[in-house]
Amino acid sequence: MKNRIERILREEKIASSKFADEIGIQRSSMSHILSGRNKPSLDITQRILRKFPHINSDWLILGVGDMYDKTANSLSLFDNTEEGSGTNAEEETHETIENTVEEEAQIEYSSNKQAVNKQIFTKKIKKIMVFYDDGSFEEIVNV
Repeated sequence: MKNRIERILREEKIASSKFADEIGIQRSSMSHILSGRNKPSLDITQRILRKFPHINSDWLILGVGDMYDKTANSLSLFDNTEEGSGTNAEEETHETIENTVEEEAQIEYSSNKQAVNKQIFTKKIKKIMVFYDDGSFEEIVNV
């Protein structure tokens, strides 16, 4: 993702310090990302996509597709739409943002699930306690 952020800086003709200011992060955080010391967090990725809605989220996150989102260029909050036509650029943009957030949440969920599954399979059961409805219990110990 570091290389894609560098490309955004080149294509948008913006200095890394100004970019950091625009997306609302510390300049040192941006420096760490560009040096390869840190990877951008989900929060930073979301900030980039909010500030630069014309950047394709799939390209930024996954490196898939074109850098620029062609649908973002065709949508404008200031387009005139016929009253009662049922199409509203603002609603479409909001829906696109919601879909992007859901996709990112799914990616994060999948990553967390894989980490949890890995952690579960590396642990061994030491003791199981079984409680019965009559108030008694049984302790099963793995020897």
